[in-house]
Amino acid sequence: MNLSIHDFAPIFGPITPYVAGNIDRYAFDHRPATRLERDKAIMDMINAVYYSDLSVAGPARHHIWEKGWGENLSDFDPAKAGLELARPRYMNKHPIVRWQGDLYVPLSDDYEYNMLSLIQNWVFDKYLRTCSSVYEFGCGTGHNLFRVREVCPDAALVGLDWAESAVKFINLQSEAGAYGPPTSAHAERFDYFRPNPDLYIPKQGVGFITVASLEQTGMQWRGFMEFMLDKRPSICIHIEPIEEVLEPGVLLDHLSLEYFSKRGYLSGFLRNLGAAYKHEAEIVEVKRTGIGSKFIEGYTVVVWRVRKS
Repeated sequence: MNLSIHDFAPIFGPITPYVAGNIDRYAFDHRPATRLERDKAIMDMINAVYYSDLSVAGPARHHIWEKGWGENLSDFDPAKAGLELARPRYMNKHPIVRWQGDLYVPLSDDYEYNMLSLIQNWVFDKYLRTCSSVYEFGCGTGHNLFRVREVCPDAALVGLDWAESAVKFINLQSEAGAYGPPTSAHAERFDYFRPNPDLYIPKQGVGFITVASLEQTGMQWRGFMEFMLDKRPSICIHIEPIEEVLEPGVLLDHLSLEYFSKRGYLSGFLRNLGAAYKHEAEIVEVKRTGIGSKFIEGYTVVVWRVRKS
């Protein structure tokens, strides 16, 4: 089953030529999981959330990320600078993916990674084209910033991560011209759990993004929320596991929620964005994409902006 523009239009709305071109380029191909494959995947999920020890997100995992991004750093070669060197090594691990409420077997290469890339292509195309600078928090190796560069060819790109290995890697990439002129992109250290209030943010034309990184804050996201409100960016985009859009009475959603809980993933963010912070933050769009990996549907899009004073 090859997915086309018509399959994505109900999710994204009108498809621009830019997004359509990426759909064709990625060539998404999958087939429904057989009953045996589906049952095995569900049993794996049940075993994981009820009977297995899973690592819990939070500050204690800093050394894990330092080591993980350090693998990309150790392989850096200025002659090969670019997206391929930056690609994370934890994607496409499972032979099952989630698509629109069911489980499928991907047949095309890099299926999950390309699905996440397409979500970025769509939301960055829609909201970032007028930004003069874009800051990605929890950026890892800066692989998402390549999608930002496609829609913001002249913007200043800033990657922010708590892992020194990630910061060093991005700066080496930038010096080698991976993002364009070396002065057009750089990285700095930033800790979600201890946001630096002195981080320089321009007054206008700024986009903030997080991609599968704010999830690591669990219930400790409020300090970062206050930081964003204080810095007053033009637009904020999050592509994260968002518990509030899932339905506890639906089996796959239930197991995804249980996985969120056991891993200590992002909790209460959207609910509070629309309640406790409603006088300061305006929600622009919430889009449940129905796209995910074996264990979770983790790529919901939340777009918001700071209300004008």
